[in-house]
Amino acid sequence: MPGSDASGDMGVPDEFEQPGGLVALAREVLGEHPFFGVGAKGLPVSYDSTWIEAIIVAGVVGALLLLVVHVILAVRWYRLRRVLPHEEWRLAGAVVLLVWGSSFGMPSLTGNRESTLLWIFLSILVVFRRPEPSTDRTLDSAA
Repeated sequence: MPGSDASGDMGVPDEFEQPGGLVALAREVLGEHPFFGVGAKGLPVSYDSTWIEAIIVAGVVGALLLLVVHVILAVRWYRLRRVLPHEEWRLAGAVVLLVWGSSFGMPSLTGNRESTLLWIFLSILVVFRRPEPSTDRTLDSAA
């Protein structure tokens, strides 16, 4: 059955299961170029995951740096909880969660149109916010 492994589990994309798929390619790249991958030129394949792309292009170092980016975004979002209005903070959290979750199924931070839109939202909601208390929360707590 498509999308299932030998034990019958559903939800695993076929390209990750078939011999010579992306996981096998990533393992081969890790075997030959473990620390820095094959470089910015990459390989002529369609990357179906930000993590697989990071491993192939930049090796273990790239995957660790990608993890650092995700952690920084999550920590930055969490620290803004007292600064942003509640609704805006929740929207920013949804964008951070979307970036993290979608990284397993597409190159969410390095793709074309999708990543441009995500970086715009991240920039406006999380990355370039000033740590000044919002007037909305101050007024709410004073009332």
